[in-house]
Amino acid sequence: MLGKLERGEGGSQLNLTLAVLADLGFDVVLVPRDPTRSLQKYLRSTDR
Repeated sequence: MLGKLERGEGGSQLNLTLAVLADLGFDVVLVPRDPTRSLQKYLRSTDR
């Protein structure tokens, strides 16, 4: 799996990728692309 990930081959699972990064001492942080849009505004606009 690590070899495929390093070669950029598709099909690697996100949970395995995150586990490898954690084992290597990395933290994964998600940052919104547009910080002016809040999740609450998005959720309200999708409620129908």
